[in-house]
Amino acid sequence: MTLNRYLRFVVFLVSVQIVACTPEPEPVSDIGRWQLSDKLILSAELSKQGQHTALLFPQGQIAVWDNDAKQKIIEWGAPDVLSDTTMMQLDESGRYLLSANRNVVQIWDSGSSASVGSLNLSAQLGDASITSLTFQRAPFAFVIGTSGGDILFANTRNNEYYLARQHDADVVKLKVSLEGHVYSAGNDGQVVRWDSQSKTPVQTLTVPHRVTSLEVGADSKVFVSDALESQVIWQSQRNEIISELAYWERFQWFRVARFSPVHQWIITSSPKTELFIWQLANGKPVAQWRAEAQGFGSAVLDMRFTNPATLRTITSDGVLQDWDLTQFSNR
Repeated sequence: MTLNRYLRFVVFLVSVQIVACTPEPEPVSDIGRWQLSDKLILSAELSKQGQHTALLFPQGQIAVWDNDAKQKIIEWGAPDVLSDTTMMQLDESGRYLLSANRNVVQIWDSGSSASVGSLNLSAQLGDASITSLTFQRAPFAFVIGTSGGDILFANTRNNEYYLARQHDADVVKLKVSLEGHVYSAGNDGQVVRWDSQSKTPVQTLTVPHRVTSLEVGADSKVFVSDALESQVIWQSQRNEIISELAYWERFQWFRVARFSPVHQWIITSSPKTELFIWQLANGKPVAQWRAEAQGFGSAVLDMRFTNPATLRTITSDGVLQDWDLTQFSNR
């Protein structure tokens, strides 16, 4: 047997042993289901505790639901909503929304039938376009990422705008921590923590490939996943990697992630509908299951904890599901 064939045989045996020793994941119970819409969905957002859902549809249509009452609160459509709108972001309270096309941001209040503000950035962006956005302090202070690598800090109430540059490619993720720190991530593999007052970078993490998932938790913990191989917990204040997910499947990445509000977990979703619970301390998986899928392109678009033991997900099929995680509370 040649050396290469011997090595392949050893790798095969190790792989078989790993699979044989891996316990079957415990089932996670679906304790509630509701389909908001059966139309094509471009984007979906849940409010902080999953009480509200916002859906963005093609041709400039946005709708907000009260999930507890199971009813639609408000709907906006073209021409009020720009017909080529491609992204949106719902604030933590579920009251305010941002939406955008390539160069115009619109601000919405679920208590009003019309837009409460807009910002045309054509002159500032030049050939670049808007690639991400998030509220910093709703409804008038927000942050915009661009395809040119710029970050725009905007306050429409005070008419204040500050343009900063740290990325070398599209800024695809923006998050704001409970303490008010802004985090950005790009296709250049950079994750940046910004000082909210000076609008300058204070810490930077670089991963090998474009960032696909970014989530900020308590104590400056940040989850970062890139497109191929890195899934790490970054302590951004100390600029230190404190944990890495024990994930062996290459060319797999995560779309959405949420830290547990009380347990030492993080929950991630695959590009499709697979969900995982991970222990923060050692990066080991606790549970794995799938949300409902109605087609090949089905995906989990957002998730939130409605309480410490219940996770709510929303999929690209418009399906809300609640998941009981009580059985994992001691893990």
